[in-house]
Amino acid sequence: MVGLNSVPDVEIDPEGKFKYILVKISSTESESKLIVRGTKKAEFHPDIFAKVEPELKSSGFSCEVQGGGKIIHQPEGKSIKVFSKSTVSVCMHNGRLEFCARCGNRPGG
Repeated sequence: MVGLNSVPDVEIDPEGKFKYILVKISSTESESKLIVRGTKKAEFHPDIFAKVEPELKSSGFSCEVQGGGKIIHQPEGKSIKVFSKSTVSVCMHNGRLEFCARCGNRPGG
């Protein structure tokens, strides 16, 4: 099995409006991380997971969707807007914004 660090934290389309999912991947009970996957090719959020899950499982990882939503990525304006109605939030950890599932932290806090 490859290590968690070999899995990119974020893989999204280079531009546009599209759906994304936040996935918790684990190599052991005590070792896990959150990753983001998003694409315009997916009509529904489960379509993204249907593509991601087999790749991760073949590398020996277990995976579970933590949430999702939509992204508007405008690279020319250096802008990414993330929005959803899920339980996922963007939180501040060690001076860096990260995706978190109900951790209780808020940007700037």
